[in-house]
This record gives sequence, C-alpha cells and structure tokens, in this order.
Amino acid sequence: MIAIKYFLLMRGVWKPQNAMNYWNGETVTKLWNGVWDDLNPHLLTVTKIKGGRPPSFHKSCTSSLASRTCHEN
Repeated sequence: MIAIKYFLLMRGVWKPQNAMNYWNGETVTKLWNGVWDDLNPHLLTVTKIKGGRPPSFHKSCTSSLASRTCHEN
C-alpha cells in the first residue's frame, strides 16, 4: 500500500491532509484511475497456448480486482 500511496501522491489523487469524510464514489474512482495503469500489468494472467502460438495476456473479469490478488502480485 505504501508504493500505491506514493504513486497516488505524485499524481495528486490521494486525499488532502486535513480532509474529513473524503472517500466517496467519485474520489475512489479518481484514485483507481490514477493508479490503474501502474497496477494493470501486474494483474494480468499469462495463458500459455498450445501449438507454438504466443501467450495470451488477459484477465477473465476486466477491471475487477481482488485485494488478495493485488497484494500477492
């Protein structure tokens, strides 16, 4: 979480220091939009395909993210 917070602070999408009740649907969406491009490459599934074809990089549920998956990756 420290690394994510660092990226969010650099992009100006983390909550202001003295903000109360800051997190709502709009601010959480802004937060995820600010960090998604950094996280997405680490959350893709690599599927090896038979027959010498190149591997497939995909996620079965696009833009869904389990906290455990994020933590482990």
